[in-house]
Amino acid sequence: MSAPREVHVAAPVVAWLGNYYDHVYQEVKRQTGSVNGTADIVATQRRGRATIVSVVEVKTTLNLVVLAQAVRWLHCSHFTWIATPKFSVKGHRESYLVKRILQHEGVGWLQVGRLTDEEARYGTDRPSADTWQALGQPGSWGTVSEVVPAPFHRKVNTRGLLADLTEGQKTFAPAGSAGGKSWTPWRATCTALAEYVKEHQGAALGEVIQRIPVHYSTMASARHSLLGWIRAGRIPGIEARVEGGAVRLYLK
Repeated sequence: MSAPREVHVAAPVVAWLGNYYDHVYQEVKRQTGSVNGTADIVATQRRGRATIVSVVEVKTTLNLVVLAQAVRWLHCSHFTWIATPKFSVKGHRESYLVKRILQHEGVGWLQVGRLTDEEARYGTDRPSADTWQALGQPGSWGTVSEVVPAPFHRKVNTRGLLADLTEGQKTFAPAGSAGGKSWTPWRATCTALAEYVKEHQGAALGEVIQRIPVHYSTMASARHSLLGWIRAGRIPGIEARVEGGAVRLYLK
């Protein structure tokens, strides 16, 4: 049986969180604040006037890297977990030590397992006392067990992380995607531009920039940069033509 990839381990965790949280975001790149990095999964839930924020870091092996990645989110998330494949630690002694370290740091541990023949045949999306199980084929990654409960951290500052969450992060890049693929302000601008041109072919570049949300600080920088990206082919499906002294955009 082939070794798992991070996306395989992350997918059941995303589904598991979807049972308990209002919104689940994937590959969330921090744009503000002191944390420089990307969270594999961020989930939010509204409780009265407050928003509960949870973060999960996913790895195919249990090591200090994933623990360090999780710890950096503790100051801005109420719950923080690491997620690894089941049996990523061999032996009761090693497992006990890992649990002690996680409990000391205030980080939870989710173990993701493969579905057995019986689970795949009769299973449904359901929470249980110990393990959550998704629908899937025998041998696919589809169970989530919380072997170390994540403690609730009350004194956290979630404002920066919440400000970085966008709708595009829910579906653009699955958690654990290789190559650092993530939803960014630049990608949001490019997507908005392409959608506008689809409905308004031949629109002048200046008009497009005025009608869509852009992440550039000035109109001049937006015009210069976007025209360069279009001519370089970095905005798929869009081409620029000079007509009557104006740069106009069309679908290819």
